[in-house]
Amino acid sequence: MKKSSLLLLAAPALLLCGCGGGSSLDSNGVSKPSGGETVSLAQGASKLANAAKGTVAEDAFGFSLSIPSFSASVVSDHMSISTSLGKATASFAASGYDGTSLANFKAAFSAGFDSLGFSASVDTGMSAMPTSTSSLSVGKSRIGAYLSNGGLYVDLSDPTLHEAIVSAVIGDQSVDTSYISASIPGKIMLPDAIAAEDLPLIDLSEFNQQAASFASGVAANASSLDPFFTLKDYEDGTSTLYGEFTVETLASLTAALEGIGNSSFDASAAVSSMLSQAGDAKLNFSFSLSYDASHILGLALGEDISVKADVSEGGETSEAQIVSKGSFNLDFVYGQDANVSLPNDLSEYVPMTSSPALK
Repeated sequence: MKKSSLLLLAAPALLLCGCGGGSSLDSNGVSKPSGGETVSLAQGASKLANAAKGTVAEDAFGFSLSIPSFSASVVSDHMSISTSLGKATASFAASGYDGTSLANFKAAFSAGFDSLGFSASVDTGMSAMPTSTSSLSVGKSRIGAYLSNGGLYVDLSDPTLHEAIVSAVIGDQSVDTSYISASIPGKIMLPDAIAAEDLPLIDLSEFNQQAASFASGVAANASSLDPFFTLKDYEDGTSTLYGEFTVETLASLTAALEGIGNSSFDASAAVSSMLSQAGDAKLNFSFSLSYDASHILGLALGEDISVKADVSEGGETSEAQIVSKGSFNLDFVYGQDANVSLPNDLSEYVPMTSSPALK
């Protein structure tokens, strides 16, 4: 089976995303490449662009995703928001997205996680209700979503997940739980989520032009970019691009990226402005992208960020602490290996306007 993994299908993002060959883990849990032959970005840019082109040109693709853990929070004088995700896995497959027929376009997504948590507390400034709070806590659960004939079908029927959704809807109200539970279907449908005029989803000609422009830009600016990345070629035909960044190196990288592509957006100025407003900032971000001559093969990302920033709340400015930490790994499959498995009976899914709780 041919496996692969995607990063972000946009030109600059291709540079910021691998894993192949021997490796050890960095502080973010991302594999650092070892062995192989170290090459410059000028040598590897064309191969990376061709891998991106081949990935987009496929008539079907899929991925498997693993997330060891993730957490994020925003805390200021007037609000506190936090979210956490325990060990999670997901899979996705789609086909027919390169054509114009809704009947041929289908997709399937499924995910499972050990735990999911969210809480928010916001100072409303109103005497009647000085603080608004909400929370969601979900134990080990699964969720599914599917696209067929333009309709979106969402499976929330996992008992643990459905109970958590009902509890979030009820809140502190004293109501008949059984009625609310029955009123919120476990399987819901959104008709006409995708229209025929939305297809094809990808303009292959335009993307190929962007990829070629990106490759030329990287090659022309390779001497400025090489210090920020490690690129390895291996005997099996795979390559791995790796990078690890802090606040300081990210600002320097954005300056080096300005000559790539056709955009007039001043990325360096934007990042410098952001960092100047961020106060006491900590950033540790790393990625590893693997590819061969025809496909993107694997992507791993890890980040550990803590930033103090000024936020506007109700006309007042206060300092907020923003924290985020997590990592993930993607592996892709293409063509016949991307199996889109839809539920046997989509008629079980209830249109969203059919449930009393959803009207």
